[in-house]
Amino acid sequence: MTASMTFSRRWPTVFLIAAFVASTTAPGAPTIRLRIEQSPTPSGPWSPLPLNDVPRDADGNPRLPADQAGRYYRTQIDLDASVQPGDPIPLAEVPSALTGRARALLANNLNPAGPAPSRDPEGWPAEAEISPQVRPQMMVTADGAVKPGYFEFKVYRPATAPADRGGPVKSDPEEGGPTDLGYILVSATEDDFPIAEFSTAGPTPCERMARLAKTARIHVVRYGPTFMAAEDEKGQLLATDGATPFKVDPDIFDLDGAEWTGNSDTGQDDGPRILPRLETVHYRTYTEFKEDFASNPVYRKFAETRKARAKLEWDILLGRPVEGVTVRSGQSVRILTTLAPTPSPQISFVTEDPGLVLETAPIASGGVLLTGGRTGEGTLFVRQESREFRILVKVTSAVGGRAAGDILESGMWSAGNWDMQPKYFQMRRDRWCDLVGCGPVAWAMLFAWFDRNRGVEYAFRGEGPDALPPPDLSTASNRGQVIEAYDEIHELCDVICNPVGDDGATYPPDMTDAFKGYTVEAALAKRIGRSWKTNSVTGTWPDAGALRSRDAIKEGYPAVTGLGWLWHYVLAYGYGYEKIDSGAGYSYIKRYLKCNMGWSGHNPRWYNLADTFYAADCKLWKGVNAP
Repeated sequence: MTASMTFSRRWPTVFLIAAFVASTTAPGAPTIRLRIEQSPTPSGPWSPLPLNDVPRDADGNPRLPADQAGRYYRTQIDLDASVQPGDPIPLAEVPSALTGRARALLANNLNPAGPAPSRDPEGWPAEAEISPQVRPQMMVTADGAVKPGYFEFKVYRPATAPADRGGPVKSDPEEGGPTDLGYILVSATEDDFPIAEFSTAGPTPCERMARLAKTARIHVVRYGPTFMAAEDEKGQLLATDGATPFKVDPDIFDLDGAEWTGNSDTGQDDGPRILPRLETVHYRTYTEFKEDFASNPVYRKFAETRKARAKLEWDILLGRPVEGVTVRSGQSVRILTTLAPTPSPQISFVTEDPGLVLETAPIASGGVLLTGGRTGEGTLFVRQESREFRILVKVTSAVGGRAAGDILESGMWSAGNWDMQPKYFQMRRDRWCDLVGCGPVAWAMLFAWFDRNRGVEYAFRGEGPDALPPPDLSTASNRGQVIEAYDEIHELCDVICNPVGDDGATYPPDMTDAFKGYTVEAALAKRIGRSWKTNSVTGTWPDAGALRSRDAIKEGYPAVTGLGWLWHYVLAYGYGYEKIDSGAGYSYIKRYLKCNMGWSGHNPRWYNLADTFYAADCKLWKGVNAP
C-alpha cells in the first residue's frame, strides 16, 4: 500500500529530499518506507530511481537534478509488510515533513497561547502534546487501490502525577490518565489540503471507528470530510461513520456558482432562473459504492476539484513558483491579455482586508484590468470557459523581510462557544427516511440558535415567547419538541429517501427553499425579519459559496454549510484564517471553519473552508410585530 507526492523539474536547481528521523523501533515493529520514482511526464510512467547512483549531501540526503527536461520525481510511502490493520506507526517513522506540519498546527495561531486576535477559546491547552503513535488513514485511488493517504496525529494531555498534600494522596479530577484532545489529520498526497481536518477535543477518528467496529484490527478508509469506513484485512466493511453517500447526478456541476439572495424588509428575492432537474441513485451495498467511487466520473471530477483548490497552498508549502502581481493604489494593470474577448471572463477577488482593495473589470479586447484601491492582499480568480487562473495580488509596494511560509497575520471569529450550540442529531421515524436527514438537522440547529441566543422567539417553531428550544436531545421532552420542527423541515427540504437504506439527501436548491419556506409565515406576519445569501459551489472556485459561511460567522451567527461531496450539512460556528508568505512577496490565505457536525457524541471539528459545496449566510431578527 502506497501514497505518493509528486515533485516537478520546475523546482530550483537542486531539490533536496527531506531527511527522516532515524528509527529506534525494535525489529519487527510497524514501519513505513520511502521510495523515490522518476518519470518523463507528470502522469507517468514511473520507474524506481537507483538511489545508489545518486549524489548525496553531508547528511545522506539524495540530491536530484531538477532542471533537466522531461524529469519528474515523486515519493512513495509504503507500509511495511509487517503492518497489520489497526497497527500504529511510531512517530519517529513518519516522514519529518508530515510531522512538522502537525507540530506547526499545534503551536500556531489556533492555539490559545497564540496572539489574541487569533485565539481559539476552545483550542488546545498549553500542555497538549502529539502522541508517540500515529495511525494511517487510507484513501481510494482512481484505479480502485486502497492506499495510505493521511496520517492521523493524536493530540493528548500527558498523565500528571497525583498531588502530594502531606496526607493521604488524592488526585484532583483533572489529574490522572491522559486526556483526549482531538487530532490533526495530515495529507500524505497533494490530492487534499496539507491539513485535511483537525479537532481540539475528544477521541480520534480511528479510535471512534475501532469502537464502532468493536475491534482495533481495522483499516480506516476516508472518502472525504464526512464519511469514513472501517474495513478488515480483506476489505470487508465492519462499520461506517458519517453521512451515507449517494450517487450524484452529473448535472450537479450546472449548479456551480448558483446564488440565492433575499431580504424580507426590502422584498428582495433573487435566484437562478434555470436549475437542472437532478436525479439521485442510492447504493445497495458498500462494495457497490466503493467500486463506483473509484471509477465514477463525477467523483473523479470532485477529486480533481479538491486537488485544484489545494494546489496553491501546496505550491507555497513546497517552494514552487506562484503567479503574483503588484498593483499600486490608484493605478491600473492589465493582465491575462491573451484571453479571448468573448465570452467575458468571470472574475472574483477574495481578501480579508477591509474596504475596497482591488477593482476588477474585463477588457473589451481581451484580458482583465486591475485597479488598486486601499492597501491589502488577496487572491484573484479568473475563469473563461475551461481555463482557470489563481493569481496572488498585492496592492501597494512589496513587503520586505519575509520568508516563504511565514505567518504574516491571522484572525479568529466565533458565533458563541460550543456550549451555546444546539446539539441535535438525526432521529428515526417511519414518516421520514427513516432518518430525518442532515439538512433538516442543520436548519433546526440554526433556528434554535437564533431563538436561544438572539431572542428571536418565533425562529424555531413559531411559538413565540416562553417556548425556548431545547439545547440538546437528552430527554423525551426535548426530543418531542425537535421532532415537531423536523417534521416540517424534512418536507420543505424535499429529502430524497434511500430505497435500500434509512438515510436521505438534500440538494442545494432545496436547502435554500427550506429556509425560505420554514420562516415565511413568521416573516409575513412581521414577527421576524430575515435575510439570506446562499451559494452552491461544485467547481474549483472556493470563494462564492464558502465565503458565505465566513461572512455569517464574522457577523456573529452560525452558517449552514455543506461539506465535501454533497454528502453532509453542518452548522459552522467558528472561522479562522492565516495569511502566509508565498516566498515571492505575495501572501496566500488559509481559511478554516469550525463545525457542529450534527452527530451524536461528536466534538466540533475544523475543516478547510474551501472543502465546501454549499453555504448559507442566513440571518434572523425580531420583527416589528414580535411581542
